[in-house]
Amino acid sequence: MNAETSTPAARRTSVKLLQVEPTTRCNFTCGFCCGRAMDQSDMSFEAFKEMLASFPDLEHLELHGEGEPMLHPRIFDMARIARDRGIKVTSITNGSHFAPGRIEAILDSGIEHLFVSIESAIEEEFEDIRGGKLSKVCEGITAILAARDARGAKHPALGFSVTVLKRTIDALPKIVELYKSLGMDGGVSLHMLNTMSSYTSSYTRGMETQLLGKLDQALAWTRYVRIVEREAVAGSGVHFSDQIFGQMADGGPTQKRRAKEYRSCSWLDHGLYVNRHGRASGCARIKNTEVFGFGTVNDDDIEVIVAYRDRMAEQVRAGEIPKACEGCFIAESIAVRMANLLERRLVPGGDADPSPPVVIGDVPRDALTERSLLTAFDGQRSVREVIEQMSATSDMDAVEGRRRLLPLVGELVRESALVFAR
Repeated sequence: MNAETSTPAARRTSVKLLQVEPTTRCNFTCGFCCGRAMDQSDMSFEAFKEMLASFPDLEHLELHGEGEPMLHPRIFDMARIARDRGIKVTSITNGSHFAPGRIEAILDSGIEHLFVSIESAIEEEFEDIRGGKLSKVCEGITAILAARDARGAKHPALGFSVTVLKRTIDALPKIVELYKSLGMDGGVSLHMLNTMSSYTSSYTRGMETQLLGKLDQALAWTRYVRIVEREAVAGSGVHFSDQIFGQMADGGPTQKRRAKEYRSCSWLDHGLYVNRHGRASGCARIKNTEVFGFGTVNDDDIEVIVAYRDRMAEQVRAGEIPKACEGCFIAESIAVRMANLLERRLVPGGDADPSPPVVIGDVPRDALTERSLLTAFDGQRSVREVIEQMSATSDMDAVEGRRRLLPLVGELVRESALVFAR
């Protein structure tokens, strides 16, 4: 179990979003993939079925981890049994396995959304980065869309998942052109080359030179938003990442996008990641499950596993960064905001912000505690001082008090029930 926290009391909390790693095997050679440093193995189909039965509230299943999911011999059976339960199934693939026989299996499986990974729309650069043929990937995309349309089906929607390297920071316009020329309809998703140590430790030599600094990342995101708005390639809004990272949090691809603010991590609010050995963790970016895992889903009590997840969620909401989450942009952005809030002085009341940010994630609300907070602020003491006093009065230690009260203060500030003192 996670060594960072004391054992929490087990309690039933639902898992609605589940990502499962079918395999770590892959036929491509991307230099930023940490899967190559892992044992090359598959999750057994029987273990998958047993695990799926443990999550009665499951709404969305992502079949993807560090390997190529299409290499798992029972991948379509996995998708089918989830679909038959009414669970939405999505995946990410390198796009090299869209042969005629497999296309029919994909269509029959009920997978609703497939992202195809890409960094460049230039044939030579694509091959240099990924070790595969872009032309073959495009032929497969064309074939699967044609077969889908011939059936009169809507699924799977096909989109691109773009990893931004320093060498490809200007590649998005050509990728969007390729997306549109192929008639794809699943959207273009963007993420940066991962800077967490669980990834960088296995990057190939020279890959560290491809990491983007904070400024370049901000510029890349700005370009992405503008291109997505202009070209209307935000996609269908059914993919797992849309829910986890809030890519559709503004209500849809046609609405003008506003700034986003994470108040918690959606992974930890509602989700769980399970690797091919059945080890559960807070998200797909946490690779060392021996140290940071919550347990094994088919061996350990699911309620205890989820309780560990919930304890980590409390930490992140309050601006603490668990060691497993170091380098995560979600945890870091919350930590910066909460650290700033702790030193501010507040007073009740104020006008609501006419254009508040899009908020992502959940904060459990407590009306009685919020009423107490509203009467505690008079503009004389900092948020830190108020929380310390309320914690002592309620017989909570300082850590517990901050985890419980600080996120609520943040919500009251967002709603302008509390405002910064002048």
